[in-house]
Amino acid sequence: MLFLKSLLFLPANMLVAFLLVFAIRAFFFYPRREIKIKNRKIPFTPGIVPRYHMKIIAKINDLVYGYLHDCETQGEANRVDNWEEQVYQKCLTWLEKRLVIKIIPQKILTAVRMFLAGIGREFARQFLRTFIPYLLRHYNLIHYVDVFNEKFTLEFLQGYYDRYIYKYSLYMMLAIGFIIGIVNQIIYLIIGG
Repeated sequence: MLFLKSLLFLPANMLVAFLLVFAIRAFFFYPRREIKIKNRKIPFTPGIVPRYHMKIIAKINDLVYGYLHDCETQGEANRVDNWEEQVYQKCLTWLEKRLVIKIIPQKILTAVRMFLAGIGREFARQFLRTFIPYLLRHYNLIHYVDVFNEKFTLEFLQGYYDRYIYKYSLYMMLAIGFIIGIVNQIIYLIIGG
C-alpha cells in the first residue's frame, strides 16, 4: 500500500510542471483585451504580448509613415527640422572650436562659421528629406511595412511561440516533474510514509 501511495508523486509533480508552463503561456497571451471590474483595471490585462503588440506596430508605422510625412512638411514640431537644427548647432559648435584665426576680424569669422554650418544643415536637409525617402520608395520598404502590419498578428506570434517555445518547454518541464516525482517517491519510500 505504501508503494501505491508513492506512485501519486509522479502525476502530481508532472501536473504542477504542466500548470506552470501553461500559466506562463496564459500570462503572455491571455486575456487579449483589457478587463475592468467596476471601472478598475485588473492587473496584467491584457497579456504581455497583446499589450505590446499594438505599441510595436504603431512605432513602426510612426517611424516610416511619420518620417515620410515630416520630410514633406516643415514646422516647429517636425522631427526632421529638429535634426537639421541639431546638425547646424553641432557644426557651429565644432567650427567655433576649430576655426580660430587671429588675423581675420571676429565679425567676418562668425559669418564664415555660420555659412559653413548652413552648408552642413543644407547637406543634412538634402540627405534626410530627399535621399532617405528615395531609398524607402526605391526599395519598396513601405510595401514591406504594410505586409508586416498584415502578417504580424497575435495568432502569428502565438503560433511561433507554441511551435518553438511552448512545446519544448512543456516537454522539458514534464521531464523535470517526472524526475522530481521519482525522487520524491524514493524519499517517501525510504522514510516509510
